[in-house]
Amino acid sequence: MAQPDLNALIVANIVDLDAAAFHLDNRLQHEIGEALDDVSAKRIGELGWEGVTDWNDDAIWAAPKEWRKSDGSPGDEYACQFSFEASSTADGEADYFWLTQLVGMGRATLGFRWARNDISKARWRKAVGQQTDLIGDIRGLGFVYGEKDGSFFLPVVIDPTKLSSALMEESPEQALEQPLADAFSLLVRSKALFDSLLERTALE
Repeated sequence: MAQPDLNALIVANIVDLDAAAFHLDNRLQHEIGEALDDVSAKRIGELGWEGVTDWNDDAIWAAPKEWRKSDGSPGDEYACQFSFEASSTADGEADYFWLTQLVGMGRATLGFRWARNDISKARWRKAVGQQTDLIGDIRGLGFVYGEKDGSFFLPVVIDPTKLSSALMEESPEQALEQPLADAFSLLVRSKALFDSLLERTALE
């Protein structure tokens, strides 16, 4: 659509657009965020992992107990963890609503990023970049490797049609359950590979 046409359309529908934006930002995303917390907390508990599920106010992250630091180091308690966050965007622009990312229609997507916390990014990037075989194996599970920081990102996309239907039933969890179950299953499968990566890079 040409810019003048878009501008005219926005102004002509400004009341409805304003109401929809307010509802999306202050109510709908909050409701879906609570559902993300509930489903993630259930999975983390079933796995016997630890983490935080507070998407609306803070974050969602999870980690096996074996990744907890044992040396009493200050700062992050875990040497590494899976954090639910947005992927980076090639053009540097951000999506206005994170819900756009969750349903796979944004510039970025949401998903679980594995990152190491107990080493500088420069040192880690150099160390992990030498482990080409493990990088390939982790990519084979569906992770995207970020060469700039040496992190791995697993996209999680919720089908917008299923989410819409679940919201009609006032149960967004219905649309989130299976995609998050699949994602956590992949996180579990990836743990051994990340353990190997940590072991190898500790020798660098």
